[in-house]
Amino acid sequence: NVMRHSRLSPILLAACTVAASWCHVSNVHAQCEGTWLLRTPATSPDARNGPAMAYDSTRKVAVLFGGQLTGNGLDASTFEWVVTNWVQKTPATSPSARVFHAMAFDSKRGVTVLFGGGTGDSSVASNETWEWDGINWSLKTPAVSPLPRGFHAMTFDAARGVTVLFGGADSGNLVPNETWEWDGTNWNN
Repeated sequence: NVMRHSRLSPILLAACTVAASWCHVSNVHAQCEGTWLLRTPATSPDARNGPAMAYDSTRKVAVLFGGQLTGNGLDASTFEWVVTNWVQKTPATSPSARVFHAMAFDSKRGVTVLFGGGTGDSSVASNETWEWDGINWSLKTPAVSPLPRGFHAMTFDAARGVTVLFGGADSGNLVPNETWEWDGTNWNN
């Protein structure tokens, strides 16, 4: 279990969790035991830059949201990697199109948490918090939130039951040196 290694950074934890989960699943591009494997699923999301992805360890799927499509349009679609193929989901409610946001899977509550990202022309940072339950996205309305940002990192601290957010850049390209925690109701720093 990657979470046992407390000296790993949040970014490395997230990357290792996603990559490790894919080593025993076919048709993705993943690194397993030092070797990259190119997978060719029957269907795939369009090529994109700056999406976010998290591994849902409860449902055993990788969740992908948003990004900037070739030609510079932002995307608001949700895909899941299910065993050997990408499946586009059609939730009734969804975050707006965005890029350079971050996501982490909260294994305590069984939801994928999404925060921030660039919306509009991608230069307008958001401070929205959304949760994906595998069927629908729900917008959360905490009393306090981190400032709007993109390019940040998130992971879930299973021992403490909180999603941890670090860093990023705001619309003015200022880089906040902040750590925040989401407990499912409130952000705290």
